[in-house]
Amino acid sequence: MEIMEKIIYNLIVLLYDQISDQYTGMDDPNFRAYVIAETGIEPAQYDAVMSSKENEEPFITEQDVDDIMCTALEGGITYWCSSARVVGGDYLGEYASDQISRGGGLILYVYEPYEDDEAGNEIDQYTLDRAKFDKGFEKYLAEYGRKSVTDEDGKFDPCQVDGDIADKIVQYALFGDIIYG
Repeated sequence: MEIMEKIIYNLIVLLYDQISDQYTGMDDPNFRAYVIAETGIEPAQYDAVMSSKENEEPFITEQDVDDIMCTALEGGITYWCSSARVVGGDYLGEYASDQISRGGGLILYVYEPYEDDEAGNEIDQYTLDRAKFDKGFEKYLAEYGRKSVTDEDGKFDPCQVDGDIADKIVQYALFGDIIYG
């Protein structure tokens, strides 16, 4: 991806992060129309940037996601997360940590709620899915850089992800910020 394409893609991601609750994803035609109208990006340029991003080799694999979630569930988030339940009850893999990479979700319950819903009730559970995980991972990379989770060749190295990093990724995914810790 050329530098200008990366800049445009990052702009699109920033816009999506700000208004993601209004669209089904970055591939939502209404989101595309919004970006084009708000930024002046040409439709062909938007499509080229998004298709080149889709054709890139992923930075992390499904197994990497499983490894990060295993680290999170086995210690990284246990100081604020009291339990996890598989959405729908049917395991998509052998373990709860396998759900996110396979398109499933986890409901994570917190010991101490930090926010209320519109009716004033404390929110004590949050649902994590792959889209949220990816946003949390990207936010982690934006805050701490790729070098914190890569080997000397610049490839993702799951052995670099300890409980602290896994915790940050999940908190960014669920809350958009570090709330606990």
